[in-house]
This record gives sequence, structure tokens and C-alpha cells, in this order.
Amino acid sequence: MKSGSIELRWAYVAFGLLAGIDVLAGIRILRRMVWHLEPSAPDAPLFILLFLLLHVVLLWLFHRLRNLVRYDQRLRAMYEQELGFAQQLLDASTEGLLMFGPEGTITYANRRAGEVMGYAPEALLGQRAQLLVTPEDQAALQEQWVQVWAQPQQVYHLRVYDAQGQVRRVQVTASPRWHQGRVVGSFGVVHPE
Repeated sequence: MKSGSIELRWAYVAFGLLAGIDVLAGIRILRRMVWHLEPSAPDAPLFILLFLLLHVVLLWLFHRLRNLVRYDQRLRAMYEQELGFAQQLLDASTEGLLMFGPEGTITYANRRAGEVMGYAPEALLGQRAQLLVTPEDQAALQEQWVQVWAQPQQVYHLRVYDAQGQVRRVQVTASPRWHQGRVVGSFGVVHPE
């Protein structure tokens, strides 16, 4: 279900209820003023004016809500389209691209990164980078991982295990990933050595 459609439906229900109240109030006013079936109240014109004013305000609010919901739906559709386009660009890249969370967990790997590392890209997701590296390179990786936050474009020369357990030599260039003024992970470009 699209964003805002529930709110829009409830707005139409509320408007329908107000229209029903209008009909009932109109019948009562007609009975009093036109057909003289009931004595006319002295405040009836003021009541009618306030009621009409309420409806004008509610019509404006419903119109505004409808426009906001439609704008939100268009904005979400454009965002999803741009996100899909960016995903296609990343996947079509001839560079191996990786994204890491703050703990070194792989959160994104494109097709080329999977080829270089010897995994399907989906198999890399959720893996900790330290567990893919040979024991000889783990201490160096840990030391370099701390430095990536301070110095962008760090280059690592590592030996990693592929999906079959074979050792591959790779070069990873990493940079911190910033969000709202703080580091939330890192980007990596991976090449075979």
C-alpha cells in the first residue's frame, strides 16, 4: 500500500461523515425555517454561518492533505527510481566496490568485488572483513582499520580467503563514510594484485 493512502481514505471518510451531518442539519433547518414545523431558533443564521465556515476550513484541509499525500508518493517514487539507477551504476562498475559498517561488517558488495574476492556478492554481505583475511594479515588489518577513520584513501595489501578456502592477494583502498558529521563506516575499492 502506498504511503499516505490510509490517511487519505480516512480523510474521505471524515468528509463523508461531515456531508451526512450537513444533510441532517439541512433537513432540520428546512423543517424550522421553510416548512415551519418547529419553532425557529434565533441563533439559526449564526449556526449556519459557523457550520459553513467549518466546512470551508475542512475542505481546505482535505485538499491540502490530498496534495501532501500525492507529493509524498511522487517523491518516494522518484527516490526509488534514483536508488535503482544508483544500484545499476554500482553493479555495472568495473571496480570492485565494498561498503563496511563501523565494525568492519560488509554491508554492500558489487559484482566485481565478488569476483575479486572469490564470492558471490550476496555471500559477502554480513561478513566481517577480519574473518576473510588470513591470520598473518589480521593484525595489520586491525591496525590499518583504526587509521582509515583519520586518513582517507588508505591502501591495504591483503591476503584473503575465497569461498573455496584458497588464498587471494587483493589491494583495498578504503575511505571513511560520513553521515551528519560523523563516521558511520567506510567505502572500499578492491583490486586483485
